Amino acid sequence: ENVVQNVPPTVSLSASPTSANVGQSVTLTATATDSDGTVAKVEFFDGATKLGADTTSPYSLMVSTLAAGTHSLTARATDNR
Repeated sequence: ENVVQNVPPTVSLSASPTSANVGQSVTLTATATDSDGTVAKVEFFDGATKLGADTTSPYSLMVSTLAAGTHSLTARATDNR
């Protein structure tokens, strides 16, 4: 039996603007690729809290609900396998 290893997708995240006032919109943009398949979705997080997801490229999310303070924003890509 041949077992095909699934190569995980890669993702990088940027935010614009990188510093904002409370209530100001911040656009999160992710670049995601998968070398042996397709990217099914990209989810955006603030710490452990999911902010939203996008299933089509370019992967982005506009957020205007961030509280005052420093945030740990991340993106997680899921591939079709």
